[in-house]
Amino acid sequence: MSIPFRQLLALPVASATVISAVEIGQKVTVQSPLATFQTENNFVEFIAEGQQAESLRTGQDVTIRVAEKELTGRITAVGPFTDAGNGQRVGYPVTVEAITKADLALLTPNLSVTVAGKGSAAQALAVPLSGIRQDADGAYVLRSSGGDRSTKDPAARVPITVLRSGGGFAAVTGDLSEGDEVQIS
Repeated sequence: MSIPFRQLLALPVASATVISAVEIGQKVTVQSPLATFQTENNFVEFIAEGQQAESLRTGQDVTIRVAEKELTGRITAVGPFTDAGNGQRVGYPVTVEAITKADLALLTPNLSVTVAGKGSAAQALAVPLSGIRQDADGAYVLRSSGGDRSTKDPAARVPITVLRSGGGFAAVTGDLSEGDEVQIS
């Protein structure tokens, strides 16, 4: 049996890529359709936490690491905050597309990749991530009194703002000085 050309429809998109097609002479079934098309480019999607999302902008270039390869991508969308539910993570959905069309083939469905921004090198006060606490009033650390460790002097609560984090530490601002000791959990 053959399928008359007049029974085929044109796709209402600017471009499409054939993902799969049955061999000539093969039966067309529900499990084996005549052809499968992809109508949009491959992309990377991830959920950014609040602090990350503040530094992400549509149009910003980022690096996408796929195994040992690095390619340049561009953020095409930063969505609104989504609450956890239905298997979703809390945060802002971010979409990244490869800039070079040749790199699109490297981005396959369900592939684990790493997306990294350009970053910056600026000096800041850092504390261990395990020392940062948070409650309804915001993020804070407990600064040790600096006295003899055998005394039971209470630690002082010091409100902080986390600027960025990495490598087990967070750059923070707040009423802290270099050399202050903070309690870690």
